[in-house]
Amino acid sequence: MTRITAVLPGPLASAEAAAAWLREVRSDARRAQAEVAAGVELINRALHAHRLSARDPGVPDAAPGRALAVRVGWGEGGELAESEWTDAVEVPTPPRRRARDEVGPQERMAAIMRGAERPHPAELMLLRARADLAAGRLAEAALQLEAAERALAGGPGDAPGAASLRERMRALESELRERGGD
Repeated sequence: MTRITAVLPGPLASAEAAAAWLREVRSDARRAQAEVAAGVELINRALHAHRLSARDPGVPDAAPGRALAVRVGWGEGGELAESEWTDAVEVPTPPRRRARDEVGPQERMAAIMRGAERPHPAELMLLRARADLAAGRLAEAALQLEAAERALAGGPGDAPGAASLRERMRALESELRERGGD
């Protein structure tokens, strides 16, 4: 388990101003999610820099859906350095939804581990493209999509899940174009 704290400097001139800001966050779910998104963006930029500087491709991006708890709050320097706050609110994370016929993550992992399922190579490339796109790394996302396209073109067209992967790839390509990527 890892604890990650993102400290976003803001115009909170006093404890009263910070308390008022947190009341706004507490009363507005969209505002709370926007604050979480800003923190996750900062954390993932730092993790990306760490991944590159440490030459460790295994450092994953952070995602609120994988967190045990997500909090938004305020505090002073020493508190924040210890991942503590003067005041904070827990922000609920939406549960991951899945289709009725979708196998759960644990069942799928078991099938892959025992060799009953062999994931298509394009699947991981599409997951990486999604992560790069979410983090604003458009060039990296485009490269992952190109690799996924080659993997899908080189494999059997009727491979299990190939149609679904092509659909996911088209959606990612569309999102990439909308965001200004090539």
